[in-house]
Amino acid sequence: MQILKSTCQCKNNSESDLVIAIKEEPFERWGCLAIFFNLFMLLITGGIWGIILGVWVLNKYFLSPIYRCQFCSTPIEKTQFRNT
Repeated sequence: MQILKSTCQCKNNSESDLVIAIKEEPFERWGCLAIFFNLFMLLITGGIWGIILGVWVLNKYFLSPIYRCQFCSTPIEKTQFRNT
């Protein structure tokens, strides 16, 4: 696991008080309604929705991942990352 340190608004973007940026997993913030919707779409489209969902997950996980602050869960931009 790669640990990325960054600045955040909850710490007033302090360079001396860095936070850990946590990579958001593709299905982490899905609720019950989103899961039922996707299962429903899989049944209606005969599995085509699975391909669309797979492409979306690969894009979110590998090409443009979202990182969040460990304390306040706000999204962290790539410009806020710091090498320590």
